[in-house]
Amino acid sequence: MREFRYLKEMSRREGAWALGRIPLLLTFQKEVADRIVAEQESANRSRIGVVSQYVAEPKIIFELPGECFTPRPKISVGVVAFEPRVEPLIKAPWEVSCDSDGID
Repeated sequence: MREFRYLKEMSRREGAWALGRIPLLLTFQKEVADRIVAEQESANRSRIGVVSQYVAEPKIIFELPGECFTPRPKISVGVVAFEPRVEPLIKAPWEVSCDSDGID
C-alpha cells in the first residue's frame, strides 16, 4: 500500500518529511478511515490504524458522501489528515515496529 510507504518515509524523516513535520491528507473508503483513527480498545482497530498511529496522529477531517462523485459509488469517503508525531509512539526502527512481514 502506498500509504505505508508514506508512513515509512514519515517515520524516517525522508522524502517530504526531511523538511519537517509536514501533514499528509489522503482519502479512503469511510470504513478504512474509521479503522485508521480507531482507538486502542475499539472493535474497529486494525493493523493500518496501529501502523498509522505509530508515526502520526490521524484524524478524519471530513466525509464526502457518494453523491459527490460521478458515477456515484455506494460508499462514502473519509478525508484523513496525518500529523507526524514529534517522536514515534514506539522507540524502535520502522523494520522492527512495522516491517515484520513485509510492509514496505
